[in-house]
Amino acid sequence: MNGPRDLPNDTISQAHYQKGVEAIFRDDLYAAARELDEVRNRKVSKYSLISHARMAEVWAELDYADFATRELGQVGFLESDVSHGVNTTAVERYYAEAAEAAVARDFLEALNLRKRITEEVPTNADAWVDLGLSYERLLRLEEAANSYRQAINIDPSKASAFFRLGMVAAASKNLDAATEAFGRLARLRSQNATFK
Repeated sequence: MNGPRDLPNDTISQAHYQKGVEAIFRDDLYAAARELDEVRNRKVSKYSLISHARMAEVWAELDYADFATRELGQVGFLESDVSHGVNTTAVERYYAEAAEAAVARDFLEALNLRKRITEEVPTNADAWVDLGLSYERLLRLEEAANSYRQAINIDPSKASAFFRLGMVAAASKNLDAATEAFGRLARLRSQNATFK
């Protein structure tokens, strides 16, 4: 009997997935949908499950409940495939569960699942930005700012973390902190850093 198999690491899917995530971080949900759709249209890879999960959240944010439900169905289909012999990680399962919670508007549960992701991969800057977005949704702005600062500590070139930090500071009426965060973002962009 063969053991569980790993899904292929398709570098094109990986690139589209990362662009989609960055678009989510910038609140550019239509761009996120386009990029994640590119992953969905390719062969099944290790990015498929979390791409469908993120797409479900994007559709829910855009108030397309039927599309969000369809994406969650794809997540369920892929998870059942996973249970029949494909390796998956705890992080991928947490992303899927967080998407399901977010689509159901259980934002506290989504936050708790994103906390688990940062516990599993504490040096992943994207995980900290995701956690910050979950705090933002619950209007816990100081905790969101702390998450974005953690992402910046991990990756000082993480432009999207500076963007989110600036947005939170502006929402908190902390104009000095907002100016500083947006200034650092502008410097990164002027140095031709990608919006990552």
